[in-house]
Amino acid sequence: TISLTLGLRTFTVCPIRISQSVGIHMKEKCLGLIGITLYQDTSHPRLKRIYAMKFDEFRDEAEGTSRTLGRNFKVSLTFEGDGAFTDRTRVNLPMLPDELELSDKTVRVTRGYIDHEASGHQRHTDLDSMDAIHDWATRENKHAVPKIANAMEDIRIEPRVIREYPGSKKNLEATTDAVCQLFLADYATEGGENYDPEIWESKLPMLPLVMTWIGRKIAGYESKALDECLSKIDPDIRREAEKWATEAMACEDTW
Repeated sequence: TISLTLGLRTFTVCPIRISQSVGIHMKEKCLGLIGITLYQDTSHPRLKRIYAMKFDEFRDEAEGTSRTLGRNFKVSLTFEGDGAFTDRTRVNLPMLPDELELSDKTVRVTRGYIDHEASGHQRHTDLDSMDAIHDWATRENKHAVPKIANAMEDIRIEPRVIREYPGSKKNLEATTDAVCQLFLADYATEGGENYDPEIWESKLPMLPLVMTWIGRKIAGYESKALDECLSKIDPDIRREAEKWATEAMACEDTW
């Protein structure tokens, strides 16, 4: 799959071919993050009226938004399973109970996913080119290449989304910040599910991820969690990632 590079692992919830699935790294973990932030203190009636949005209300809003942003009214928005991805016919987000009340933060994070998938990949990613990269990497046993190509594509398309829809920057910032928080808790905090004290010096898994961190920093994203992640990474990995990120963001198209 091709995915929004925010974490180290990809959870396949759709067909393997890139053209069939443009999804999100750490899909299940992102869903877990949403689960953590879904509930807010709405005990005060005024706060509840201002901030609470039920999932079914958000779903109705998102269905029209995804088609408009993607400029493709043949693409449908679905809420199924526990993964976020896009293919040639739909944008999918995780399914949640209709009556569940979403916090303001969760709504913004989820809108960031829609901005990335619909405004970004649906409009600006050449899926045929991504298929060609994937097929070549498979033949040549170059397993890191699709991850690097996907990271480059993610940071290439997001500035285009922001230029077209300036308001999307806040949503994309929220998504980035939320998943960086999750990365720090999961990989970089003792007791985390995938805690690895050497993760910051691990070039192979970290290089594509650091490329996206740097690209989003170049794009002007404001995120304390993003800044913390960048402050911890090995300097040599960061320097190499900066070269890749700078070149990726200068590319005119996917190929």
